Amino acid sequence: MTRDKSAATWSAPAPSRRAILAGGGSLLLGLVAGHAGLASAAGQATDADTPFAAWMDIAEDGAITVATPAAEMGQGIFTSLPKILIDELGGDWSQVTVVNSDGNQALANPATKGQTTGQSISVRGYYPLLRKLGAQAREMLRQAAAAHWQIPLDRVRIENGFAVDAQSSRRINIGKLVKAASALPLPENPPLKPRDQLKLVGQATPAKDCAEKVSGRAIYAGDIKLPGLLTAIVKMSPVFGGSVRHYDPAPALAIPGVVAVVPFGGQVLDTPFPYEAGLAIVAENFWAARKGYDALEVEFDGGRDPACSTAALAATRPGLAVKGPAIQALAQGDTATAWADAAHRLDYFYDVPFLAHMTMEPMTCVAQVDGDRATLWAPTQGPQMVARVVGQLLGINPEQVTVHRTFLGGGFGRRWPRDFAVQAAEIAKAVGRPVKLIWTREEDTQHDFYRPGMGLRARISLDATRKLTGLHLTAVGPSLMAWQRAPSGPPRADFAAVGGLNDIQYKLPALTVDWVDQPTPIPIGMWRGVGHSQNGFFVESIIDELAYAGGHDPYHFRRDLLTDHPRSVRVLDKAAEAIGWGRALPPGQGLGIAFMESYGTLVAHSALVSVTDGKAKIEKLVAVVDPGLAVDPGTIEAQVQGAAIFALSALYHGEITVTDGKVDQSSFIDQPTLTMAETPPIDVHILETEGAPIGGMGEPGLPTVAPAVTNAIFAATGIRIRSLPLAKTKLA
Repeated sequence: MTRDKSAATWSAPAPSRRAILAGGGSLLLGLVAGHAGLASAAGQATDADTPFAAWMDIAEDGAITVATPAAEMGQGIFTSLPKILIDELGGDWSQVTVVNSDGNQALANPATKGQTTGQSISVRGYYPLLRKLGAQAREMLRQAAAAHWQIPLDRVRIENGFAVDAQSSRRINIGKLVKAASALPLPENPPLKPRDQLKLVGQATPAKDCAEKVSGRAIYAGDIKLPGLLTAIVKMSPVFGGSVRHYDPAPALAIPGVVAVVPFGGQVLDTPFPYEAGLAIVAENFWAARKGYDALEVEFDGGRDPACSTAALAATRPGLAVKGPAIQALAQGDTATAWADAAHRLDYFYDVPFLAHMTMEPMTCVAQVDGDRATLWAPTQGPQMVARVVGQLLGINPEQVTVHRTFLGGGFGRRWPRDFAVQAAEIAKAVGRPVKLIWTREEDTQHDFYRPGMGLRARISLDATRKLTGLHLTAVGPSLMAWQRAPSGPPRADFAAVGGLNDIQYKLPALTVDWVDQPTPIPIGMWRGVGHSQNGFFVESIIDELAYAGGHDPYHFRRDLLTDHPRSVRVLDKAAEAIGWGRALPPGQGLGIAFMESYGTLVAHSALVSVTDGKAKIEKLVAVVDPGLAVDPGTIEAQVQGAAIFALSALYHGEITVTDGKVDQSSFIDQPTLTMAETPPIDVHILETEGAPIGGMGEPGLPTVAPAVTNAIFAATGIRIRSLPLAKTKLA
């Protein structure tokens, strides 16, 4: 299949009579000869009387097209999810084409009940469903082959895209059986293949989207072309929540190619906070819009809090941790008594900054509004959420909003909010023509939904022998959920603030976890790893401090606390072994280690760091992961390495600061990403545990990177890092 960069993707219908409910999700299985209803080479649906499958289509020549239900944003599900289905089916992987799916409830993840991509849930959520769907298709094809040859069913197997008669070895392409198979009843509980019969699952396979992306054929929202398409750039209030006080469109309209200046935003739609307001400069092409952006004269009002300062927020966190009020998230044992009776008390405060996502592709979306219908081409982590909020904006039903999902040029949680799609739809309606919205890098950096700045107070109780008797952790920071929906019910600890604190695997004599809310006018949202991203640094720094306080080796101290979790011990042991733990090191070098479970996956990082002339250099970074089952080891390795680079970028330089209500940073020049020259060797070791639940992989590789490095810095220098980024310490 070849594709040009036109405006279409896989367009799946609502479930038909062939739809079944199974595994907690809605399955639509159809085997339709001739690619009925699939995307054609030009990206447009072919004509067909028979409804096509929402998941898979088998052509008469045996070629298979599979729709990936989740958003591909570099985490590899464009390959991992289809291979689960095809492996169980017995299809020929070389004959498989994968396409992006549209928003469709028929493709909902059974784990979330929606077609959302996040929380590292794609593979572990879809795995049982895809295995069953592949088995159903296989059994229907086997029955069709048995009837065709008039032989017993147990003589037929499906392998490499063919039905094979085990007795005579005769073969028939499964595409020739599709018509007959599609008329058969759908088997409710087909047998699944034993693990040792799976040929794709567990093996590294070339990514299905690699050739498209390397060649430039991959379709992103910026590639969409439509008749009469305009380009829009937005200029939003530099202070969050600000509105347009006055503007003069004349200088922008004087730029050749600029056709309109459109006010937008300010509505309260699907969140408690208004969507950011501003002006859209709409033009015949990007460069005209950019010139109009520079020429536009606009004055904004003061916004939610024109005096907002991240420095002030950070300065008040320690006091909040002391005074509260705190909402308790976990209480195991009596930490109050442990603190009162302690022979030694340690009281530490840790702090991390606000962080931007800095996706390579700034926010972009194409929208077309025709009367009571809207069509969007969006790089979104939640197409159904986009349909709901755009429908709310336009006053139409979500069913009247079609969302074609394109590839995502980076997500990390930033494509979960719907602001860019809402803007595109509002602007398109205003100008009466389809619009391609493209944010500038400056607007993208300064109007993110940031990882919140957070603090953590650790009150550590030790007895006379300096043995731990109690640990009280108080997280301080804003509520991510308060930015998602209006609070309801009794107060409870924010899931992101305490994620990674209330599920610690270490066996501790007493543990209390609570949270103090610190409301902020700064927009916050999901960031890779969510709460574990900061709490991994907090917890693993504290465990290291406990080890040294008691005179213990940091690795063996952790190992002793994990004796109830043999899988975790195995992961920790491998990380220590791979870095050469215990060997003699020259002055100025140190080893660090960190462990955490998140999203169902066990991860340990170990690091070798050297400090020369006051500068820290990571000589080697080791990652050990146990996701239960490694569906694609190559994808896992790439994810773990990518997460490490993402984490190290934040560790060294990541920090969004706000002064007088405005974000100070504007681009990669002052919010840099780790360069190839700065990236250390990253060794990845994958351990599997037979029979264990599948864990996620998009996020778990991040939380333990920073503490492994900072713990190594302490081992090398005696300097304990309790506030990030490293740039503050001059070690970077």
